Amino acid sequence: MKLGPLEIFGVTMLLSSAGCAQEEARDPSVYTRSRIELLKKRAGFDLDCAEDALTVSSLDDSRNNTRPIVLAGVVGCGRKAAFVFIPEREVWLRDGDVVTIGAPPVYPPPPR
Repeated sequence: MKLGPLEIFGVTMLLSSAGCAQEEARDPSVYTRSRIELLKKRAGFDLDCAEDALTVSSLDDSRNNTRPIVLAGVVGCGRKAAFVFIPEREVWLRDGDVVTIGAPPVYPPPPR
């Protein structure tokens, strides 16, 4: 059976509204909490620091605090790093180097 444009539109709308209903049913606070738990596991490894010694802060635009965190800074054990959340893979990736707090910045030598 071949579907016409109106039927295709109807099926598309039905499927997309089902996805929206699922998204709305998800508790944003739990979703955020689970993301932070994932972040602390990853950051604990990268910073060589216990998860309970880490402090997480959002680096997202603070004017829109209704969305879950997708860019975060993590500080602990004298080190800090930035992380970005990749929703398609449900994973946090470090965005740059781990920086030792209080250490002078290290710059590459000038070109000769």
